[in-house]
Amino acid sequence: MGSPRCQLKQLRVLVTRPEHQAAPLLEALRAHGAEPLAFPTIEITAAPDAAVSLKDAGHYDDLIFVSANAATFSLDHFTPGKQRVIAIGAATRKALDARGVTVNLSPREQADSEHLLEHPDMQQMQGRRVLIIRGDSGRELLAQSLLERGAKVDYAEVYWRRIPSDADCSMLRQKWPQKVDVITATSNIIINNLLELCGNQESILKTPIVVISKRCSTHAHACGFQKVIESRGASVEAIITALCEYYPD
Repeated sequence: MGSPRCQLKQLRVLVTRPEHQAAPLLEALRAHGAEPLAFPTIEITAAPDAAVSLKDAGHYDDLIFVSANAATFSLDHFTPGKQRVIAIGAATRKALDARGVTVNLSPREQADSEHLLEHPDMQQMQGRRVLIIRGDSGRELLAQSLLERGAKVDYAEVYWRRIPSDADCSMLRQKWPQKVDVITATSNIIINNLLELCGNQESILKTPIVVISKRCSTHAHACGFQKVIESRGASVEAIITALCEYYPD
């Protein structure tokens, strides 16, 4: 899907993605007339024991990569063989494709565990050995559901998510109404980190926030955000589309 043709008319958009992943969204926002402000609230680093956690990856029937970072931080340590490779989300599929890994299954509608679990090919899991490749402290829904379906499930945690050590919101917080018209957030942890860094003051919670799923929308509302815009996924195109629909020419 291509980005829609619209002009965001100097809309000031806070981009909270990790620094190494923010450039495509920043560029697309500028191309649509917005004024993006990069403020990474999360830092992604390789887990020091990633190689150890993947040493038996070749013995599993299914390898589930939960994110593009899961692909990026694992494929330096092993190459999938004849296992079924499962990717959650278009970005994850793209990251695997770029490394020559064939993806056998991926939910098309939404990039989340719920839609993967609804896939017909994920229903008969009795006795299948599944390795979920993810970051630290991920969700448990996928593993629990697969265990209930009879699978044997393990984790390989190949990256860590942290608040950037140099993140400082003090100046941004002081001039928030003049600096930020809308926030983009692509995960619950990004929302949590933003509020930890900048506080939950009224000016922030009144700012519209673009999220990427129903789960993120529910979380943003629970955190106190008053205007939550749900995009149709985490891709740059989906986020731009959501902004264009919310801020029409």
